Amino acid sequence: MRRPWPVRFALNLIKLAAVLSRGQEGRCFSCTRMFNISQSRAKIPRSFCSQTCEHVFVGKHLKLLTLTDCARLLQRIQTLLPPQEHKIYHKISGR
Repeated sequence: MRRPWPVRFALNLIKLAAVLSRGQEGRCFSCTRMFNISQSRAKIPRSFCSQTCEHVFVGKHLKLLTLTDCARLLQRIQTLLPPQEHKIYHKISGR
């Protein structure tokens, strides 16, 4: 039986987070080379040597996620946030 999209997506995110948390700091998950964390321009600098490596790795692991899935996920996040955090969310997301 196929799981509903939120469950599949959540499981993919959990797996990805588990992989990233177990990695050696300063070793790129995409190209596997060692690098200086302070010089990385990636959003997750302890795990990726560059933005390119980060995009390739994350894109490969979340390639089945569609724009519609992203929109649904954002809507769910908004409904889960307490009212006082809505302002913070909108500021961060640019909405």
